[in-house]
Amino acid sequence: LPFVGDLYAQPVDATIAQLAAEHYDLSKTHTLDVAKRRTIVVGASSADDLTSSQFWVDAERLIVTRIIISTPTVPLDIAMERYVSSGGGWVATRVTMRREGKIRQIEEYTDVKTNVALDDALFDPEQWSTAPHWIKR
Repeated sequence: LPFVGDLYAQPVDATIAQLAAEHYDLSKTHTLDVAKRRTIVVGASSADDLTSSQFWVDAERLIVTRIIISTPTVPLDIAMERYVSSGGGWVATRVTMRREGKIRQIEEYTDVKTNVALDDALFDPEQWSTAPHWIKR
């Protein structure tokens, strides 16, 4: 998940190693316009290549908008959409995953909150169900 969180919280070399292990070729890039926004594509040399592992970055906001994960069968195409500004950054509130052009999964997020203190017990499987939660019930 380097595109969701690691990218912003770890050294660049660690992210590069993660991407290399997942077969993203950082030496291949090109640009294109998507919905009138300049987009940098990393991992593919041309717009014709939609099967290599690659990620698309909005050049102005520097947010990942699309991820293609190459697999032995059919690539997984993930769209990061409906970004909202929160906590000094951007959060995708809709993630759509496709294979062969067909939607396989949609994730939608609402009431986005950032910089929320989380109790360590939330990350312990034995305490998760009883840990103090950030949502008031």
